Amino acid sequence: MSSILTNTSAMVALQTLRGINSNLAQTQNEISTGKSIGNARDNAAVWAISRTMESDVRGFKAISDSLALGESTVSVARQASETVTELMVQTKGLIVSAQEENVDRSKIQTDIDAIKDQISSVVGAAQFNGLNFVDNTRTETILSSLDRSADGVTANRISVLGQDLTQREQSVGALAARTGQATVTGPGGLDAASDSVAGADITIAGNATAGSTAELSFSSGGKNFNVSVQVNDTEAAAVVAGRLADAITQNEDMAKLGIQATQNGDDIELRLVGQARADGVTFSGSGTAGGITVPDGPETIAANLETATVGGGSIEAGDSFRVSYGGQNFDFVANERSTRSDVLAGLASEINNSGAFFARVSDNGQNIEITSMGTATVAAGSGSETSGGTAGGGLRDLLGLSVSDFSSLTGGANGNTAFSDLTEAEQRVVIAQSLDRSLQLAESLIQTAINSAASFGSVQARIDTQSDFISKLSDALTTGIGSLVDADMEAASARLQALQVQQQLATQSLSIANQQPQNILALFR
Repeated sequence: MSSILTNTSAMVALQTLRGINSNLAQTQNEISTGKSIGNARDNAAVWAISRTMESDVRGFKAISDSLALGESTVSVARQASETVTELMVQTKGLIVSAQEENVDRSKIQTDIDAIKDQISSVVGAAQFNGLNFVDNTRTETILSSLDRSADGVTANRISVLGQDLTQREQSVGALAARTGQATVTGPGGLDAASDSVAGADITIAGNATAGSTAELSFSSGGKNFNVSVQVNDTEAAAVVAGRLADAITQNEDMAKLGIQATQNGDDIELRLVGQARADGVTFSGSGTAGGITVPDGPETIAANLETATVGGGSIEAGDSFRVSYGGQNFDFVANERSTRSDVLAGLASEINNSGAFFARVSDNGQNIEITSMGTATVAAGSGSETSGGTAGGGLRDLLGLSVSDFSSLTGGANGNTAFSDLTEAEQRVVIAQSLDRSLQLAESLIQTAINSAASFGSVQARIDTQSDFISKLSDALTTGIGSLVDADMEAASARLQALQVQQQLATQSLSIANQQPQNILALFR
């Protein structure tokens, strides 16, 4: 049935043309924007996923900048630590040079002082964008990742521990002990009894015959040592004593342990310092053939240790700890990373630096064990704790390192005689001991600098790895987003041409459909 009111063919043709035009507009939009899904109307689910991923990509780009800044800052700190290490190695070399008798120690000290200044300069300049990792013990963080889970997004960070390489001196706080702060109990006194004497005399007697052997055996701290000398015909006891004393002195292992010997007539004057003093020594001797008599003991120089205890309680930055012993104060101030073990080790180090005492942390890690280096009575000590001190720098002990000024040291048989009142031989012993402590101190500070450089190197390697991962992750996410929302340009081009042809045909169909009512006029002519 034909109707002039309702043209069904035209309606169908118009709807077809509208659909083609809509598809054509969408295809043209894809080609112009390059996206098949440009907004939530196109595909809400896919659009939501892509926008979330795009936000993560932008976040990772910001993280890459953060990692680059952090890597540069840590790199500066690592370079500074390595430079300090090299300077400390030079210092150790100078201390070794100062061990010789015929050197100008004042000039060596001038070089050491110049190195101290250079280390301070390096540490002070080792900052990047205002952040210096080698002048404090704070923990800084570097944004390294965004972790997405069902609970949301959390920021992940790389921690960088500051490594204090400054030479600032620690300052013991003057305030009262903080509530809950760890407590310190001082050691008891050391009597001038047989078990507190830091040495003994070994008397050699008789005259040797050819082929005689004189031998001494020592045991200390689980280690055994033997020294022996071949003696000639009719050598007197004093000569044998001198040769045995030389053999003891030349034994490097015994020297490292702290067993020292000098000859005085027919006697070998045995003195213990350092670890040997703390462990005690058992010795015996033997002589063969004509007339030489060596003590056949065993004789014992016993260790006599008192303990200082750091009791329970918390430790915070600025908490100060003091052990007073023999009229001297030994202090340690905690920083924000100090543990109870750090306090014990720090106090033991301070006590050892005095040269008048030997201290070590007990095998169970609970106490500081202390012994005197002299033979005189040492008064009982005390312990105290305060809060509010300023922790010293990691290289603070470098400030007091001297290879030329020994005037403040003490020595002699009782360990308490002023340096100026000592004999020349006693002064040489005190100087040798001081230089040995300086060498040990330099070695310890070298390890501090090495540990600092190693710590920063490890963190820098981690940052490099994370930066590379973030770069690759951003690329992977970008590729994934593209596969979700980017238009297939080849398909869009083919679809555009097809839709243009369809549009032309639909236009002609609509024109033909619109002409159909004209045909009805022929019925009325």
